[in-house]
Amino acid sequence: MVNVSNINRVIIIGFLLFLLSCKTSKLPKYSYIETNSGLKYAEIKKGNGISPRVGDIVVFHYTGKLDNGNIFERSRDRNAPISMRIGSNQFIDGLREGILLMRVGDHFSFVVPPHLGYGNIAVGIIPPNSTLYYEVELIDVKRGVDISKSKKEEFEKITTASGLTYAITHMGKGPKAFEGLLIKADYIGFFDGNKIFDSSVERGKQLEAKLGDKTLIPGLEEGFTYLHEGDKARFWIPASLAYGSEGRGLIPPNTDLVFDVELKEVNQPPVVIPFFVGLKDTLETGLGLRYIIVEKGQGDYIQPGQIVKIHYSAFLKNGYMFDSSVERNHPFTMVAGQGLFIPGLDEAVLLMKEGAKYRFIIPSHLGFGKRSFGNIPSHSDLIFDIEIIDIFIND
Repeated sequence: MVNVSNINRVIIIGFLLFLLSCKTSKLPKYSYIETNSGLKYAEIKKGNGISPRVGDIVVFHYTGKLDNGNIFERSRDRNAPISMRIGSNQFIDGLREGILLMRVGDHFSFVVPPHLGYGNIAVGIIPPNSTLYYEVELIDVKRGVDISKSKKEEFEKITTASGLTYAITHMGKGPKAFEGLLIKADYIGFFDGNKIFDSSVERGKQLEAKLGDKTLIPGLEEGFTYLHEGDKARFWIPASLAYGSEGRGLIPPNTDLVFDVELKEVNQPPVVIPFFVGLKDTLETGLGLRYIIVEKGQGDYIQPGQIVKIHYSAFLKNGYMFDSSVERNHPFTMVAGQGLFIPGLDEAVLLMKEGAKYRFIIPSHLGFGKRSFGNIPSHSDLIFDIEIIDIFIND
């Protein structure tokens, strides 16, 4: 006698296996090439456009699936392709690497192992330790500002005694940069192959610095002294000339950095003339901040929380000028009285009005105290000549 329940179980198991096979059949079956990182890719359709590079904005459609064939995201469901900058943190590592292998018009399939995806983290419906399957169609590449590469991809690399390596990729015709000069430059900073951690190009704000003031990491400070105005270069900066064992922001400890730079301007700094104080009275606050009123200004005193634009020049007692917005020809904007600066500077601006010019003598306990900072020794009294250019009234 036939056992109906056994037949039913067989039918149910068979049906489940059929459903399972239907789901897994949704996964791509191509001849994949595997990279050193473990990413697998296959070309579905060949394009003939340009290839992207780090810093470019790429426009693409994609479909993402899990092992079971379930779709976890599809750009066409939003009726718009995705736009992302290569090198930003918007990409998982596998997609970043994969898209760099493509050309505009290409349609690729990628198999992204967990360590190039989301690792052991669950994201939405994606379980931890998931292998991800992507189909990507590269529609367009919008070039970032190319501040390093030229048509020739191989350049002479020079390694200095400090461990910095640099290559000049485009020769400019301007004056040479050296210590004491003001520079303006564009840069893109990378680590770990192609991860952008900072870009003056993306922010639309050039780097401005006086070489020798130690406001830049040592590798950049040194690197710019090998360049002329108009030069484009790549710097390979070891961790010891960058942020060392501490790291900074997105940059892990002991990380080597790569910078693509373009030196836009090299200029002599303006001559800074200290305020003439003559025999004017020296006043003192209860905290020990001393000040001399050179010009009183007009209107109300600055209030805590107001945004003020100032020019300043800062000196040690021996007359050495260690910083100056006047020299950079670029006023400094700060929020007053919020504890964002050394205590003496925070207190100082609250004593001033718009248009005022004061000299402040800041004792070390209201400055950097027992810490040394750049060219400022520990326990240094500081002298600031400050002019209030503008006060922005809070709404």
